[in-house]
Amino acid sequence: MELAGVFGWDIDFALDIRKGDQFMVLYEDKYLDGEFIGHGDILAAEFTNNGKRYQAIRYTDAGGKTDFYSLDGKSMRKAFLRTPVEFSRISSRFSNGRKHPILNKIRAHKGVDYAAARGTPIKSTGSGKIIHRGKKGGYGKTIIIQHGTQYNTLYAHLSNYRKGQPRRCLRKWTWYEMYK
Repeated sequence: MELAGVFGWDIDFALDIRKGDQFMVLYEDKYLDGEFIGHGDILAAEFTNNGKRYQAIRYTDAGGKTDFYSLDGKSMRKAFLRTPVEFSRISSRFSNGRKHPILNKIRAHKGVDYAAARGTPIKSTGSGKIIHRGKKGGYGKTIIIQHGTQYNTLYAHLSNYRKGQPRRCLRKWTWYEMYK
């Protein structure tokens, strides 16, 4: 799962993995008084997905902030995370010609529905601010996050909200965790 966290902005580990993909990981081994006590942090990693190679190196800056960077020094973090939730299946894909399950007529589905177990943590796909938290029509419990001025993401059909989560927040949240 840590490896998926390193490359999660470039690779959708639920849908993009293909036969023949390969990875290499350099990580710490921890010892106490000469006895192995467990594995430590990932120091560097490489993942070849569908013929494209991604490489990352762990770096801690002078302020103590640790993150992963490509070999040319760019952050592995991008604007949007590819998969915001660990899910078991996709229950409905983005489609302009989907037959609505309740209305029984053709209606666009402008999102992807991930089926996950009750209580599975959901992460915001990117940094942003909560502009709506509450019930919203057929979506039920919903959170809408605004990312800059151009994009909003909507998280719906939630069973619950994270404890202490604000109803509306105009300050920036980074990789905010919600609950489904």
